[in-house]
Amino acid sequence: MTARISVIGARVGLHGPTGDASLPLTDETRDLWRSWVKRYRKAVPASAHDLLRPLGLEIYAWLNSGGWAQKWLADGGARQLEIAADAIVTDDQRLLLSLPWELLGNDEGYFAENAFQPFEIWRRIGPAQPAPEPPYRDLSLLFMAASPRGGGPELDFELEEAAILSATEKLELSLAVEESGCADYLEARLRQQETFEAMHFSCHGDVLDADTAQKFAAEGAVPGPNLLLEAEDGSKRFVPPERLAEVWENDPPQLVFLSACRTSEAPGELSEAFSAQLARGVPAVLGWDGSVNDPDAIAFAEEFYGELAAARTSPQAVCRARRKLLSASQGGGRTGLHWHLARLWLGGRGGGALCSREGPRRQLPRNAGYKSYLDDQRKLVQVAGPLEFVGRRRFTQDAIKVLRDNETPGLLLFGMGNLGKSSLAARVANRLPHLKSLVIFQDYDATAILEKLVDALKPEERAGFFDTWKQPVQDNPSALAGALESLLKGQFFSEPILLIIDDLEQVLEDPEPGQKKTPLKRDYGWSDAIAAVLSAFRKDRAGSRLLFTSRYDFSAVDAAGEDLALNLNKIQLTPFTSLEREKQWRAELSIRLRSEDAVVRDAANAAIADERCTELLKKCLASADGNPGLQDILTTPLLASEFEAVQEALEAIEQHMADPGAVPEESNKAFEFFRRMTFAKYREALSRSEFRYLSAISFFGEGHWPETMEPEARAELQAYQSVPVPVPEAALTAVAAAAAIGEAVAAKQRLIGLGLLEAHAPFQTGETEPEFLVNRFARPIAEPLSDEDRESFARAALPSLEAHWAEGEDKWPQDGRSVEALRLALIAGVSA
Repeated sequence: MTARISVIGARVGLHGPTGDASLPLTDETRDLWRSWVKRYRKAVPASAHDLLRPLGLEIYAWLNSGGWAQKWLADGGARQLEIAADAIVTDDQRLLLSLPWELLGNDEGYFAENAFQPFEIWRRIGPAQPAPEPPYRDLSLLFMAASPRGGGPELDFELEEAAILSATEKLELSLAVEESGCADYLEARLRQQETFEAMHFSCHGDVLDADTAQKFAAEGAVPGPNLLLEAEDGSKRFVPPERLAEVWENDPPQLVFLSACRTSEAPGELSEAFSAQLARGVPAVLGWDGSVNDPDAIAFAEEFYGELAAARTSPQAVCRARRKLLSASQGGGRTGLHWHLARLWLGGRGGGALCSREGPRRQLPRNAGYKSYLDDQRKLVQVAGPLEFVGRRRFTQDAIKVLRDNETPGLLLFGMGNLGKSSLAARVANRLPHLKSLVIFQDYDATAILEKLVDALKPEERAGFFDTWKQPVQDNPSALAGALESLLKGQFFSEPILLIIDDLEQVLEDPEPGQKKTPLKRDYGWSDAIAAVLSAFRKDRAGSRLLFTSRYDFSAVDAAGEDLALNLNKIQLTPFTSLEREKQWRAELSIRLRSEDAVVRDAANAAIADERCTELLKKCLASADGNPGLQDILTTPLLASEFEAVQEALEAIEQHMADPGAVPEESNKAFEFFRRMTFAKYREALSRSEFRYLSAISFFGEGHWPETMEPEARAELQAYQSVPVPVPEAALTAVAAAAAIGEAVAAKQRLIGLGLLEAHAPFQTGETEPEFLVNRFARPIAEPLSDEDRESFARAALPSLEAHWAEGEDKWPQDGRSVEALRLALIAGVSA
């Protein structure tokens, strides 16, 4: 029972299965329409039922003024409504399209809440044509999130991606992810890889006036609707509809979901929404007619793609998703308040299903290529799965860029233990689906690496290649370079690989004083084997790539005395930010609350309902200090209401902070973390100057305030400074000079290479130089500072902090940097 409403001259045409009719289109009608749009705009921010419900009733009353709508409703089946406009939209048609038809209802309620007669509504630009038959049983979806630096609040895009995967777990959906958030990178990808039936954009959106657009013109902004995506360097890049359309040019997807605020909101009465403009070239476009909150956007996407992957049409999928949100909104909570904001726009051939129940399957990766193990074949190296992985966006982007640019032999991800290096490697591999991942773990000798490489060959090629190279490699591990070079130029040229050598610290020497970097062990030919791999990838890697993970930066010296690891691109992982810590907790909680096991669900619900959980959670996040492995160790028993065990683990961590030699008992939840970390090795690895340098720069972020302060004021500032801020290199240099430490630059590099000193991305948007902070778990290794040291260091460092952080005389930023500067000023006895 499809009905159609359109503007025809001075009449509003009403077409339906029970007959046609029309209503007069007068200035009075136009004023009425404008008043509805104005009232809707006023009601959207609050999503107040008492404002929306009367509006839907009034629109229905007008539509039924001649009795046509009542006849339409009396017919059986789904209630399908098309709001139609010509390809060249007139002013009256544009006004008709802008009405909130989704609110339609009568005395029985909103049409959208009726499950017996589903309300499917869409807006169509141009004449309708038959939708193409979907050729495949599976649905191929590309997901791209954008979170540019300085681009406003970070969205929960990881949860949105995970929700889509969860909803389609048992359905035929292949999810690929473009991690860059950049239109230029997306365009390049679409030119060389498979096409996608659907594309999902998770980002901020806005409608800019002329003055605001001029302010951000250098970042691509134009008056009207814009998406806020990322430039190649992660900064803001405004993308108007014309630029996004250029991304796919003459080969658009069948559906685009702009999951961004205001993407279906018209800038004004005489202009068109982002979604409406795209619908001229894309068969189906979905957007939001206002600002939508994260939970509603995620819940809608989850239901929508679940229905779409089940071979529903786009109007059917939108209908089900909208009804789910509306039902949630009637539960009395805050979820589902934006149920009415989604708008489906169709082009001429839009509105059909994107996959079929009968078509053939394609050989596409399922679950976005995610693995529970880095080495999925041998079930080795368990990593964060799609529902668990959060954060690390910049690190992932940087790693992918390094591997795409191919300017160095390979990439090293390094940092302190339990920071998620293997999980990040798996994430990077997932985002590069055109590379076949091969994982080297535990067995690092030349023969084991050769066997792993041979496993990647076609069955008929394996025996011959292995027989050719087995003996030479066994006799001389350096011969592995020749074997690998042969593969990179041969079989791997057409089917390139991503060779991941994980947990390399297993074959590194224990760090010792006087080393610039930690060398490879020569036992079992390990050093020669890794040097051979580096040599092969340096000479001719073609399309293949090399990635290492290691706790330490390392050296790989060949027979000629050259360090082949020197030219690796190196990315040091740092602890999670405050937001990432919260995301990790929410992801872990969500997994348990959505578990199919009722015992797990009930335990999680019982835990979070207990006030002890709230207090302990704060302590867990503070104690883990952004180390995701340790946070998981602490919060897993928390969700099982093992509060005493969590408290004991927290006490063990604090005991270590006071005494770095203290290791908890095996029964303690924190035992595994400290067993793996072996902090004693770090202290033994430092030379005298490196140890003094570590002790001096531990001054920054230590949280010590003068004892002369009022206790309440000191406690308040200490609480505000719960997450220390990194400092610019100039501040480290000043403190090292005040402590009379020689070779400070070399000491700094050694501490970074061991993961004790972290190089963070600059706090200030637009800055390029890193800022530094001693890892929380390295601080107990350092020598305690005297009050005299603190005063000396504070006086030395304050000028550099003012030069880098202050925006002018007495204009400090309103964040943790000003608190740290205040701490130093009070210690130094000067004003700041």
